[in-house]
Amino acid sequence: MPTLSVVIPVHNKWELTAACLRSLAEHTPGGDVAVIVVDNASADDTSGACPALGSSLFGRRFRYRRFENNRNFGPACNAGAALADSDLLFFLNNDTLLTPGWLPPLQDALAAEPDLVGVGPLLAYPDDTVQHLGIVITPAGGSIGHLYAGLPLAHPLARRRRRFPAITGAALMVSRALFLEAGGFCEAYVNGFEDVDFCLALAENGGVMSVIPESRVIHFESQTPQRRDHDEDNGRLLRARRDLSRFVNMPALAEEDDYVLRVEPDLQVRFGVPEERRKALLRRLRSARPFRPDHCLALLDEEPLWEEGYEMLATLLENAGRREEALAVWHRHLRLTPSLEAAERALRILRQLNADPGDLAEAVERWRAGILDEEGHAAKLANILALLRRDGPVSLIPAYEQAAMRAAELRMRWRTGAH
Repeated sequence: MPTLSVVIPVHNKWELTAACLRSLAEHTPGGDVAVIVVDNASADDTSGACPALGSSLFGRRFRYRRFENNRNFGPACNAGAALADSDLLFFLNNDTLLTPGWLPPLQDALAAEPDLVGVGPLLAYPDDTVQHLGIVITPAGGSIGHLYAGLPLAHPLARRRRRFPAITGAALMVSRALFLEAGGFCEAYVNGFEDVDFCLALAENGGVMSVIPESRVIHFESQTPQRRDHDEDNGRLLRARRDLSRFVNMPALAEEDDYVLRVEPDLQVRFGVPEERRKALLRRLRSARPFRPDHCLALLDEEPLWEEGYEMLATLLENAGRREEALAVWHRHLRLTPSLEAAERALRILRQLNADPGDLAEAVERWRAGILDEEGHAAKLANILALLRRDGPVSLIPAYEQAAMRAAELRMRWRTGAH
């Protein structure tokens, strides 16, 4: 009997599934791993090609099940878990590539730390930056995101092991018995948040999750068309099923990694560099005259959340006519420390270059609309402040109040046409 069953839900994108299976076979030595592909009614070559390739790579350890209609991520994973007869399950998206040595660190972590109920690898983008290090849940309303998405893999923060109430289901290892006992993934979700819901169900009973950075998997992320179409409905369902205020972890993560929390004018909370470290970075930058872009880049590699560094470097490059380089800096800024100003500056350069702005123009309009909606902004602020007074941390209240004042200044500037 295999010790581990890898469950891969798929819908079309056969070329991704084939590459995933080949990488799994290449980097998973030994014969005690089973592979189960659950096909959500793919209309491409999957149904014809997958059984043959899977059998050639894994022999009788491979199983293929096809649904005649697309039942989505959760039901497909549940069906795969029902077919498995191993002690452990590893749910894996098909838009992934396994890397050498991915498996032992996950198994070792589960065996060594009894309070861990689930683990996952560090998920990396193909450009050697972080896609997933764990789930961050913010205070006051609990928005959910990936920790340090866009961080270079070489940075020490990417090598730190942390504990979370939830991690992504894109690559999640858990006991089969525990998964079935918890009822599997809730099938009311449509391709989103069913993994967070499952993890929080375990966390309600003291379960802890961890991302194991010694294990790495490349993730191309969101390759399914209309992947985000149901985010709002899924988010409402999650909040109806789970009390997110119990699992807020952003303040603790900030303290652990020596950051502070800052609040943007749109009332989104972000990680920020503490004032003393920010001043020290400025002193080091100004100690070398004239201003050298390579020196600034080196400091940004050291401290990737340093907003002023991005702003100074991008402005210098733009003023020197090096717009493409400035645009790359603004994009890096947006990945790691999103702000309206960075988005507007990047959009301006794209228009100067007559380049396709993609989704950025729409994002800027949404950003501005949320701030310009004075009544909606005030209601959102009042709700956040009430939640902070009830659930904490109350230390964030002044930051939200200052963000509201900055939002009022922006509204005045936009309405008067001032710059």
